[in-house]
Formats: sequence, structure tokens, C-alpha cells
Amino acid sequence: VIEEIFGVHEHIKDLCRRLAKAGYYAIAPELFARQGDATQYTDMQKLFAEIISKVDDVQTRVDMDAAVAFAKSEGANVEKLGITGFCYGGRQT
Repeated sequence: VIEEIFGVHEHIKDLCRRLAKAGYYAIAPELFARQGDATQYTDMQKLFAEIISKVDDVQTRVDMDAAVAFAKSEGANVEKLGITGFCYGGRQT
């Protein structure tokens, strides 16, 4: 599950829990962690300036590949891989 610009907040975590409850291995990588905690921002301009603008597509894809590798190492069947995202995550999806 790819986060929106507000990070891995409670809605994203809840979606992962619901998918797991339905039998899926669900993971939401923290794609902005190197830049800061997007869940703590209330000012959109500051969020974009300090975090979002510093995350490029290459970093995002590398991190998503790492999330898949982690899931595989945990026993998830990554041959049947699905992805969904919201806002920023929708663009990345």
C-alpha cells in the first residue's frame, strides 16, 4: 500500500490491517522516512518544501523494490503481487 503525501498515517495502517485480515500480506513502506515524518505536518507548503520535493521517483522505486524483497524474505508469495496507492501513492502505482 503506497502512502499519500501525508505519510503512513492511521488510514493507511488500517487498510494494511484490513488487507491482512482478508488473507493478504500487506505492507506500507515509509517512503518519506529519510526526509522526515510527513504525518506530523499540518502546513502543506512546509510539507512539500521539506519532504515531498526531496523524494524522487528513483528513491521511491528502490524503496518499493526493497519492500517487495522484505515481504519475500518474510514468506510472502510475491509472484502474486498487487499494489494500490493514494494521492502520491496513486501516481507511483
